[in-house]
Amino acid sequence: QYALELLSASEFKRGLVSGVPTGVTVAHKFGEAPGPAGTKQLHDCGIVYHESAPYLLCVMTRGADIDKMARAIAALSNLAYREVDA
Repeated sequence: QYALELLSASEFKRGLVSGVPTGVTVAHKFGEAPGPAGTKQLHDCGIVYHESAPYLLCVMTRGADIDKMARAIAALSNLAYREVDA
């Protein structure tokens, strides 16, 4: 329970969190790392506490632009949330 509380307090809001409505709790872990051939990696994995059906989502990206990768994670997070919400 304590670990989930810590993961829910993450200050990274540009990935999974930005793809769900304000106020939805997301307990997640993100990471940035260098990738092969000068690329970068951005990953964001967590539990999205949808009110009727909490779910796990993990999105792993690789590319040249962290901002684009964060937007891609947010878009996929939003797609998953809308599907669960439907």
